[in-house]
Amino acid sequence: MVVEAKFDSAHNFSEGRALVGTHKKYGFIDESGADVISPQFRNAYNFPEGLAVVQYDKKLDNNQKLKWTLVNIEGKQVSPLQFDRISTFSEG
Repeated sequence: MVVEAKFDSAHNFSEGRALVGTHKKYGFIDESGADVISPQFRNAYNFPEGLAVVQYDKKLDNNQKLKWTLVNIEGKQVSPLQFDRISTFSEG
């Protein structure tokens, strides 16, 4: 599969999604090259077992670090935006 060169970075596909980056924001494309989760994350990791670890570019308040959460393959946030760190995982 060849993806149009509209991204600054692109990673391998995992569960039908590939992590892509543009203008220091990350999102995901499907195997046809279509955006399925638009670039909106400051940091992100691929999808092991249907969930991706992502960091939004916003703070909960002025005194806190940026927080991490999990999104599913449709881009729906499935955990609170509250974690200082989340590691990638496999097998549960």
